[in-house]
Amino acid sequence: MWSWLRKFGLQGRVLVTTVVVFGISVAAALFAFQVIVNETIIQLGMRIAEKQVLFDRARSLQPLLREVALAQKLAQEPSILAWAKNEADPRLCQQGLEELEGFRRVFHDKSYFFVNHASGNYYFNNRESQYTGQELRYAIESGNPRDSWYFATIQTNLDCLLNVDYDEPLKVTKVWINCPVRGDGRILGLIGTGIELTDFIRDVVDIKQAGVENIFVDPSGAIQAHRDPALIDYNTLAKGIEQRRTIYQLLDSGRDRESFRALLDSLRDGKLTVATRFLSIGGRRHLAGVAFLDGMGWYNVTLMDLDVLIGSGHFTPIAILLAGALLLTLIAVAFLVHRFLLVRLQRLAGAVERLKTGDYAPPPVDPDSDEIGRLSQGFRLMAERVANHTQTLESEVARRTADLAREVEERRAAEERVRDSERHLRAILDAAPFPMLVSRLNDGVLLFLNGPAHALLGLAPGAGPGHRTVDFYANPDERQELVRRLYDTGMVLGTELRLRRPDGRQLWALLSAVRFRYGAEDAVIICANDISARKELERALREARDRSDEALTAQKRILEEQRKFVAMLSHEFRSPLAAIKIAAEMAMMNAAELPEKTADRLTRIGERAQHLYKMVDVFLASEALEHGQLAVKREALALGDFLRGVVERSPIPDAVQRVAIAVSPPEAAFDLDDELFGAALANLIENALRYSPPASPVAVEAALKDDGLTIVVRDQGRGMSAEEIERVGTQYFRAKSAEGTKGAGLGLAIACKVVAAHGGRIDIASQVGQGTTMTVRLPYAGAPSEPAPR
Repeated sequence: MWSWLRKFGLQGRVLVTTVVVFGISVAAALFAFQVIVNETIIQLGMRIAEKQVLFDRARSLQPLLREVALAQKLAQEPSILAWAKNEADPRLCQQGLEELEGFRRVFHDKSYFFVNHASGNYYFNNRESQYTGQELRYAIESGNPRDSWYFATIQTNLDCLLNVDYDEPLKVTKVWINCPVRGDGRILGLIGTGIELTDFIRDVVDIKQAGVENIFVDPSGAIQAHRDPALIDYNTLAKGIEQRRTIYQLLDSGRDRESFRALLDSLRDGKLTVATRFLSIGGRRHLAGVAFLDGMGWYNVTLMDLDVLIGSGHFTPIAILLAGALLLTLIAVAFLVHRFLLVRLQRLAGAVERLKTGDYAPPPVDPDSDEIGRLSQGFRLMAERVANHTQTLESEVARRTADLAREVEERRAAEERVRDSERHLRAILDAAPFPMLVSRLNDGVLLFLNGPAHALLGLAPGAGPGHRTVDFYANPDERQELVRRLYDTGMVLGTELRLRRPDGRQLWALLSAVRFRYGAEDAVIICANDISARKELERALREARDRSDEALTAQKRILEEQRKFVAMLSHEFRSPLAAIKIAAEMAMMNAAELPEKTADRLTRIGERAQHLYKMVDVFLASEALEHGQLAVKREALALGDFLRGVVERSPIPDAVQRVAIAVSPPEAAFDLDDELFGAALANLIENALRYSPPASPVAVEAALKDDGLTIVVRDQGRGMSAEEIERVGTQYFRAKSAEGTKGAGLGLAIACKVVAAHGGRIDIASQVGQGTTMTVRLPYAGAPSEPAPR
């Protein structure tokens, strides 16, 4: 070769040598550049793969974890456990179905299923509530291959297991979340929900990113989720290993299959959190990132085509720049390569190494604007995106964790409010029966039903007479016990039992019954109150658990409904109480012909009806004054006659003897509402009599002055503390001195409102053990009123 070069002059030899050296240098530089580019692509691809699979894992785990957490909580509900242990109990069955219905509304798919292990019964309802009333769809059979998923699931020790399956009886394909129901150390059944397969693929699997494919597999490699539904292995639990569609069938080589199987084992053992491997699928090389979804038994596999994501073609301008620089001269090429290429590439490689170690701080930008400068800027932008992606992922995980903690706390607070509202509503319902029925005592044939009773039993108007009451008892034995007690005592008060309507719907009722003569027949009159509204309120409140503002709104709505319900009950009391009172009075017309025991019972019935009738007036007056619906109708009243009339109408037997009335001047008169103010003053006088020692005097003094009328009610009773005086006038408040005495805590509240409606006020002076003085101050009609001091 050198002899050949001697034929050329020095310039030619230099030129040829330069060309040869240039060629060798270009080849060496291009080779080194290609190695660096390939290594950069591989390292970036592996980092991106790890972050991508962590992102996909977090993105897929969040909706699944929520559904799994809800399903696990449902599996631990006491009503579900009780039902699973005693499925044949209608009450437990109803409570279990109501619990399932409540959770159905918060599940993402708005569906649930429950399998009772003892009977194999399969209960299901969907988003459209299509199977309400027909939740029992079919029964699981051990010999049916389609039901083998159930028996495979209960044999595992997992809290929940996911399974993709097409349910033939239900005609749905879902990602099923199966959570065993365990109690007393044994399997009671299986419970859970599902996510429509198309929704799951759209929201979790089918990510819209070129070159990236997301796949979910189980420990055997069976494909549970894929953007192509034809590749999904449905009902994996019911198949043998050889019958399953697995990810191993997509791999091109046996070496890749063994490598991938070992990778799954290391992730399941907890040795690694995320792992990456290069795999060959369909003749193309893919970088696979794999993460184990703990608690669900699935693996998240993210396949990335690096040629699509990070192509080597992006680095072509740099190679062209390198070749052009080497054309100048070999010395210039060496200098430029060292000064403008190798040093800068080394700086970029250092940034790559720092990125490999987890340092995502953006590298300094190359000040030049050539290809390497643009590569540095591009790498900086890529590093910033990776850092932002990591920060966003961490922030999203932290935010979701905080949201979950806040939702749990809000749900706990809403549950506590539900329990408080439930106790308040139960106290109201237990004291308020109003639908009324009359039936023969011996055979239970209905003789009469009022309108509310028709609505209670689900009968058309006029369709009640002729029916037998035993047909409306969920447990007929309860009627036998009721009849036995009626024969023994003549009445049954406040008995709770379950009724059944002709349409199959069951409800709870509070019953009170009295034996009496209806025409020429021995009959029983029944007052029944539907207390099923409490269950409906519980369901309404459970729907408000997701958000605190909804819970507060639901609570206000429930309280308003309770107020209206009390007002409605008070109104509805009048007719049935009047009927009871009239029936008792008609029966007492022949009291001389009745046995003494029967006459005594009828007298007690009349007294109870009169007492309840008075309580109705209390409720109605409270509600009317509370909402400003009761107008004060003043008229001139002689105070002496007015006060004596109030005392004489008192139900306390010795009221006239114990009350001393003084009016100054004796002929004084004042404009008052006779009925309304009389009821208020009667409350003050009766309280003074009731909470004073027997036979002790009570003073009632009325004095007409320049600024108006003053009425003082003074007793020698038990007295009240300063704290109790502050609460006088609050609805349902009763002082400690009232313990052991009947009352609803409304008398003084109504009296305060009546006096306020007259423009006046009530001043209270009392000490424990030294009696109480109530001073009513009323201005003349039209005079401005003064608020009572507090």
